[in-house]
Amino acid sequence: MKYIVLFNIFFISILSAQSFSPISNIDSLVNELSQGELSGPYIGMMGMGASKSLQYLKYKLLAQIASTEKLLFLANHKNPVIRCYALSALSEREVPNIYQTIQPHLSDTSRVTSVGFDMIMDMSVGEYLEYSVLSPYFDSLKPTNDSVYSFLRNLVLLHKHRKAIVALSKYKREQDINLILSNYDSVKYLLPEIAQSIIEFPAPPLFRVLQQSYDSLFHQKRVSLFEMEYLFKAIVQFKTLESIELLDDAIKKDTLFLRTKFAIYRALQRYPDSYFDPIKSKIHLTEFDKEFLRTIQEYGD
Repeated sequence: MKYIVLFNIFFISILSAQSFSPISNIDSLVNELSQGELSGPYIGMMGMGASKSLQYLKYKLLAQIASTEKLLFLANHKNPVIRCYALSALSEREVPNIYQTIQPHLSDTSRVTSVGFDMIMDMSVGEYLEYSVLSPYFDSLKPTNDSVYSFLRNLVLLHKHRKAIVALSKYKREQDINLILSNYDSVKYLLPEIAQSIIEFPAPPLFRVLQQSYDSLFHQKRVSLFEMEYLFKAIVQFKTLESIELLDDAIKKDTLFLRTKFAIYRALQRYPDSYFDPIKSKIHLTEFDKEFLRTIQEYGD
């Protein structure tokens, strides 16, 4: 790891020390970047000799030396890869109201290739911006800005962006319940974003989404512990007889291969409430169970 860091510093130092003006330095980088694809930090097989991406290092250098004004200019570059890199760099600088800068580009249908480790994906510029640039922004969003709220609502209406639905849910506005429901009614199984949005805004009408997800979950041939955990974390946001009945039914379905009690136990660990004490009292864990839960706890929530 130390050698990789030293190489990165050495590489960026060499690129920064070229004997031409800062403007031509940036223009040279832009020209080189436009010849390649969108690259993540590493390329190659994960865990089997993946190496640092030279294209990514060039992008990081561009993000470091270009002014905000230059990046705003490059956001409208003729090359779609440069447009993506410029908007990514702006988002890393925490430019105020960056979503307003990105919004016009969400309808950009130009195709780009994104490479990360051994995965190669073809997507539009708009798709890249939604999932690689805006999603991290949504994760850290605080529900305090009405202009951001309007942007999020439009993004959900026009693009059905799941991370945007989670961010919109943080505002907890009654007027959004039907909009949230309209995006979830056609979903046949629970996605992490669905669970997270309901955790953020456990409005009573949204419980039916969890009921549908619960019914479909146990018809799947294979169900992971983490899928069940997402579901039960959302269910325990509702202190109702219906939620108690679902959890009680799930405990009865616990088997050696379908460890519903583990998922419920972890959900109640994360969101403890005395209302669910009758459910918790029905969960009996062996020492082996507790050790297993301690092990998976290391992966975080």
